[in-house]
Amino acid sequence: MTEVRQIISDLETSKTYLVRAEVIDKNLGVVVGESVAVVATPTDSSIPGEIDSTIPGGFLLFSNSKSVMFRFNAPLGKDISGYDYEIYATNSLSGLLLASGQSYTTVFTVILDNTEAIPVDLEGPPKIFYGRVRAFDTSGNKGPYTSLIASKPTLIDSAEISDLTATKIKAGTITSSIINLDGANSVIRSSNYTTGTDGWAIRGDGTAEFSAGVIRGTVKAGSLFIDANNRWKSDATGATISIPEFKVGSSTQYVSWDGNTLTVQGTLKFPDGTTPGTFDDGDAITGGSVAGLTINSSKIFFGTGTYGNTSTAFYVDNTGKFSLGDKLTWDGSALTIQGTLKFPDGSTPVSEEEAEEAAEDVITSGFVGGLIIQSDKMYYGAGSFASSNTGFYVANNGGATNFSLGDKLTWNGSTLSISGNVVITGGSTLASINNAQDTADTANNTANNAQNTANNAQNTANNAQDDANSAYNLASTKITAGEVVTTINGGSTTIHGDKITTGTLSADRISGGTITATIQINSPFINGGSISIGPNGNFQVDSSRYDVW
Repeated sequence: MTEVRQIISDLETSKTYLVRAEVIDKNLGVVVGESVAVVATPTDSSIPGEIDSTIPGGFLLFSNSKSVMFRFNAPLGKDISGYDYEIYATNSLSGLLLASGQSYTTVFTVILDNTEAIPVDLEGPPKIFYGRVRAFDTSGNKGPYTSLIASKPTLIDSAEISDLTATKIKAGTITSSIINLDGANSVIRSSNYTTGTDGWAIRGDGTAEFSAGVIRGTVKAGSLFIDANNRWKSDATGATISIPEFKVGSSTQYVSWDGNTLTVQGTLKFPDGTTPGTFDDGDAITGGSVAGLTINSSKIFFGTGTYGNTSTAFYVDNTGKFSLGDKLTWDGSALTIQGTLKFPDGSTPVSEEEAEEAAEDVITSGFVGGLIIQSDKMYYGAGSFASSNTGFYVANNGGATNFSLGDKLTWNGSTLSISGNVVITGGSTLASINNAQDTADTANNTANNAQNTANNAQNTANNAQDDANSAYNLASTKITAGEVVTTINGGSTTIHGDKITTGTLSADRISGGTITATIQINSPFINGGSISIGPNGNFQVDSSRYDVW
């Protein structure tokens, strides 16, 4: 980087300046950088020069009975701001101080208000006063006072002069409200006035000439003519015209307004140094730049101005082509993205690998905010169908569509499966379900009634069992030993014992088993007879009524 130094001279002391430096690209002719600094000049401590009262006319006082006029030559120094003065009654600083103050011109008159306090022995014509003066600058530094000098009592208090002819009139203040110049050719001018070069002049015809001026108020003019190319409501010769024309500049570079059209011939720059373009023939912007953005008749761009180029950050032209470097281009028919496309949340629909492949022209996979997209499926989570680790899943499975929400709701292409509660809040389906619920409630009531009937039957059977048990217990009161096993409902009884010695066995059927005892059997199957079994195992049968085998 090259260091550039620039010395700025003629700055005033005790002032603060805003300094701005611009960096201009020579090739592009545009501002590419700037720096602004606040610079405060040192406080001026130098003492202003002394007013020289030793040279003839260097410092003079003129007086009458109540006024003193000061006239002196200004001391050297460009930052002189004003003057302090003092007027005494005697030639002594310890004498009576009659007046003191400040003035900002080298010729001024002081009206004395306390001359009645002057001692009587000092009064009487001619009245003489003594004064001194010193300069001060814009920083408040004060120079040395001059010595006290005596006034010349030649100041006329008041006079009525009907006609005065004078070669030179020096005045501090002219209090007349009107100064009439005699004729159009009369003039009031500075002593150094030279037409078109130095000084100033005010003429009786109403014209005036100044080398410079500061206007603190409003400037009103019917027209203003500076030269042929700089005028307001004046033509090229300076003549006042009726149309509100305005023009500044030169014959080739200018800004003008003719009452209808603003014309710019040259380069228009903004306050920061940037420019929107160069105006050609006053009717169009044919080229230029704004903060590095280059504009010409066919395109606008940042950089070298080549479409789809790494050295051209931005490009758009009148054929519809658009590019951002070499990564995003639009040629009028196709948008090409070379890189990764990301959404505001940082997600991207394209994988990094695919983004690096310049030949890619379609998005084959990627993710958007956690949604994984592949050529045959998309999902949230692990990517498995009907899995608790996959919140959402949809896929093309051999022509069939598989869909699942976790492992609770699945569609395999033919069957919808739901694991959990289905809540329906309205519609015909809800009405059908409510009707089915009513039917189910009726069936449930019928089942409950059947259950009650069955319970009653069970109770009846239990009561019958209790009755049978009671009968059995009663019938076996004389069985003193052994084992009795009975099945009432099955209709059979098995009796085992070695001490069943007496009793009566009553049964409607004895279908098998062994009875070892001396018993008498009475049975409806033994019609009118009996079977006797003796203790030795012999038995007798009434053969007249039964066959014996």
